Amino acid sequence: MNASQGEAAAAIRELTAGKGAQMAVETSGATQAATDALKCLAVWGKVALVGLGGTVGFDLKSCLDRQLTVMTSYSMSI
Repeated sequence: MNASQGEAAAAIRELTAGKGAQMAVETSGATQAATDALKCLAVWGKVALVGLGGTVGFDLKSCLDRQLTVMTSYSMSI
């Protein structure tokens, strides 16, 4: 998904019949892409934020409610 071409999270939710993705990997470092990666996850979903750069803000309660796992890596050694 290309976050610059619309809301990727909404497109992913549509593709998964509203469930969301089990896993997401964000490698661009773009703020919107990282935000969408968090938003697109299903309950118990996991995201790896590998890209350097952007600032990520998120609703902690939403992440806690969905029991998300957030991982970061400089080199994708996860």
